[in-house]
Amino acid sequence: MREIFRLILWIGGVALIIISGSLALARRAPPQSREIVYIAQNAMLHLMNIENKRQLRLTRDESVLPPVWSPDGKWVYFSNNWDIYRVRSDGADLKLLSRGGVPGLDKLFVKASPNGEWISYLGDVVDSSTWELFVMRPDGSELRQLTTSEAGYYIRDYWWSPDGNQLLFHTELIDSSTAFLEGRIINVDGTGLFRLPSGYRPVGWSSKNNEVLCVSYNENDQSFVAMRTDGSHIREIPVTTHYIYQPTVSPNGQSIIFAQPNLRAAGYSIYRLSTNGQHLETLADDFDNALAFVWSSDSQWIAFAGEKDGQSGLYIMKVDGSTYQYLAPLDFHTVYLGFAWRPVINLAWNLWWHLLGGVGIIVMGSYWRRAH
Repeated sequence: MREIFRLILWIGGVALIIISGSLALARRAPPQSREIVYIAQNAMLHLMNIENKRQLRLTRDESVLPPVWSPDGKWVYFSNNWDIYRVRSDGADLKLLSRGGVPGLDKLFVKASPNGEWISYLGDVVDSSTWELFVMRPDGSELRQLTTSEAGYYIRDYWWSPDGNQLLFHTELIDSSTAFLEGRIINVDGTGLFRLPSGYRPVGWSSKNNEVLCVSYNENDQSFVAMRTDGSHIREIPVTTHYIYQPTVSPNGQSIIFAQPNLRAAGYSIYRLSTNGQHLETLADDFDNALAFVWSSDSQWIAFAGEKDGQSGLYIMKVDGSTYQYLAPLDFHTVYLGFAWRPVINLAWNLWWHLLGGVGIIVMGSYWRRAH
């Protein structure tokens, strides 16, 4: 019996080492081309390979709203105001997940949790002027309403926590002459609602230090601040400007992309700021307009809607600003501009864990044999 157990350990260890070798070969193979799904001028979803510009139309109906990928890159989720759908990356298996009507009459800002377990959206509640936060499983089951806003408040935007167990959302007063800004955090099951200090506008959740990143308003100036998820340890990121436009936090939590008006060129400049405040870099300063920044999952690229030299459309840019490229025309007159990078799956950690696990199991088997 002991020999059989030792043999099982050895076989398991060798198997893990073989798997790590296969992952190493996969990492050495040429990477798959980067792809972007976006709302084309025909108001339908298209998937584009950014290297050869080949496109695949994913939907046949018009008026889709901004899409989002599942974390594994297999599915695209989107809404058309009333309903939420998912479709495979090859355009097959289109499925209706949630019909229009109660709860959440209109459905906007569909997002997927980082752990792939939930889909979320903002829904317009019947007989109410508020937008509330809803979640459901990726197959459309277990639909639940997480928030019930006080009269006069509405949810402006929201973000998932890096582990997919909580959501951060930004509330404002409706038709208020004085802006009221407040971030709140809630668990995915609807419990544990927590209010962050007021006066700060959340702009994202940093996976680097598990901090909430916000914009602070001080008279005519704006600046970035970071705080812990319990509202403590508020620290200012030492960059102050008159106007912070479209700030977006990178998936690795290390950088913020934002734009601000370039008064000299009568256009917009694009900046990258490290979340520790030690590095501010101008990526471009010659765009007539730049908005709707979207990071690639590996934090190496950004996509955005831009206007430059009379050409408006979808642009992509390396995170250091060294390369940017025009991809496709966009309709800037639509209410929502939508595009999303297909996730890049990083196999590095899998390689090392399998290798170490295999060696550890073999060593354990050898020690167990000597001990017995």
